[in-house]
Amino acid sequence: MPKPSSPLERCNAVLRAFEARFRLRQHRRSQWASVYEILPGRCTGERSLRGYPAADTAALERLCDLLLSASKQGLSLEAVVEPAPSGNRPCSGSPCWPEICQAVVAFQRGQGVNMNLVGPFKGQGYFRLLPQNRPASLEDVRRFALHTSESLKAQLEDPSAVLLPMAMHRQGFRQKREVVSLLRRAGFAAIAPQELSEELKGMVNRKKLALVAAGQSRRRIPSTTAIQEWLDRLIEEDPLWGWVFAMVATYGLIRQD
Repeated sequence: MPKPSSPLERCNAVLRAFEARFRLRQHRRSQWASVYEILPGRCTGERSLRGYPAADTAALERLCDLLLSASKQGLSLEAVVEPAPSGNRPCSGSPCWPEICQAVVAFQRGQGVNMNLVGPFKGQGYFRLLPQNRPASLEDVRRFALHTSESLKAQLEDPSAVLLPMAMHRQGFRQKREVVSLLRRAGFAAIAPQELSEELKGMVNRKKLALVAAGQSRRRIPSTTAIQEWLDRLIEEDPLWGWVFAMVATYGLIRQD
């Protein structure tokens, strides 16, 4: 008997061996694994799970373990996916933030890099606090990218609170841009399109040009006079180091391999 060749086939072989009622498949136009449940009466229920790429061996193995556990406990396919909190009706059509948050965290965990970026999608992160019974939107993502996290959460608690713009030359704004990119890579380009990333990048460039024009560039290169005065003081205190820095100031650093 030929051995299963793809990660999907290997997971299905494991599920079949343990007599689990779940199977995995991939639809032609989707990168995500789809789970279907074998129900009594030879009926089936199926659901695509974002965050579990069908070609990602590690992600499929995690999903396979989850399905095995659910099957042993007699849980249904709906119980495999994190349920919405009580009191909130699940939205139809476009995905809601609970679904997106779960998928993004799973996607990034599957990549095995920079889990700091999923902060807005976990626990009390901003996207976790948004209304959970309405579809996520591009405006949600734009609002997150352009304003400080503190003012965003304050407005969720008090709608009259003022949103404060994010300083575009700070590291925090770069992280927000990376979060937008993560959303797109996780399969949610509809609410985090490439155009939005380009727009945010353009804002950073305009800020840099404005700083340069105002003489406030972050690279504040001292004048020749200022360097000479600093070297004179250094030579008086330590002639050897003064000479070294004078050579560097005059000729630059030379690397010899």
